[in-house]
Order: sequence, then C-alpha cells, then structure tokens
Amino acid sequence: ARTHAGTRVVYASGEQFTNELLASIRADRTAEFKRRYRRDCDLLILEDVQFLRGKRQTQLELLHTLESLAQRGARVLLTAERLPKEIPDLDPRLASRMGSGFCAEIEAPDRALRCEILRTKAAAGGVRLPVGVIDRLVDAVPGSVRDLEAALIQIVASASLLKRPIDLELVESALRKVQPRARRRRDGDDRRARPR
Repeated sequence: ARTHAGTRVVYASGEQFTNELLASIRADRTAEFKRRYRRDCDLLILEDVQFLRGKRQTQLELLHTLESLAQRGARVLLTAERLPKEIPDLDPRLASRMGSGFCAEIEAPDRALRCEILRTKAAAGGVRLPVGVIDRLVDAVPGSVRDLEAALIQIVASASLLKRPIDLELVESALRKVQPRARRRRDGDDRRARPR
C-alpha cells in the first residue's frame, strides 16, 4: 500500500464489519456498505475473522465481498486466532475462499521477544519499567501479547492512581487483579489445601 500511491485501504475488525453490515441493512443502505468494502477498496484488512463464527448472514456477505475483490484484483489480508478450516461454525465456502490464499501461522513470541514487546509498549506510553518488573510480568503472564498489555495497563493505572513508582510490590498487587485464580494457585500466590 505504501509503494502504490492512491491505494484505497479499508481496515476493520470482524465485529466492525458485522456491525456496519447490520446497520446498513436496518437503514436500507446496503449499497453504501458494498461500495465501501468492494468497489472503493484496493486492500481490505479484516482482523479477528473468528468473530464471524455462527453469523451466517455476515459470513455470506464476506464471501461475496472476497469474491468481488478477487475479480477486481484487489488484495485482502485476514487475521484470526485459528486457520480458516479450524474456525468453528464457519461456512465451508467461506473457509475455502479464505484458505485459498497464503495462510501463515505466527508463532507465539519467545521470552526475549515478549520482554522487548513489553519494554516497547511501556516506552510508547512514556513509562520506563525496571528490568525486574519486566521479567516478573513476562514470567507471570504466559498468554498472548494482549494479556501482557492488559497487565501493563493495570500496573500503569495502579501506579498513577496510587501516585507511587512501579516496583515489584505494585506488580504483584496488579497481577492479582488480572490473573485468573487458578493461574495464581499454580504460581503459588494463593495456596490452599485441596481435599482428597
């Protein structure tokens, strides 16, 4: 898109695509919706396509949109938590169309990359995290980068509200708020005797 001046890019999430479609149907403006996603689009970026599972009407509209864009030679980038064929309740025709292009699985980032992502996200918000804090967060939050971001937001908000520096004590307090109880037990933060 950067190398081709004038490329018309449409960026939306699966939820936004669904909401816009439903709003256009209610307002009897489906022609505008189709113009935006089909005719006035050279590159469609649609994220979190798994949101469309079970939404038959939205899936059918996306299928027709992808067909239309393919006929025009437009490009499409779709993201999802799973490969198309692994998304439950997805129309087989749509899964086939989505899988007909290049499918790339992105591995979860390793520990070093998670540390760098966390450091970069914090710095982008004007926050400097001590090394021990970064290590504790990366070890305590093994999920997605979004989970790491949620923990970071909790910590920064807590530090701001309590008017105190970010340290390990604050991190432990914040982690208790964002980690599921079962996870805390496995980490040893909340040990209780289990009946046999």
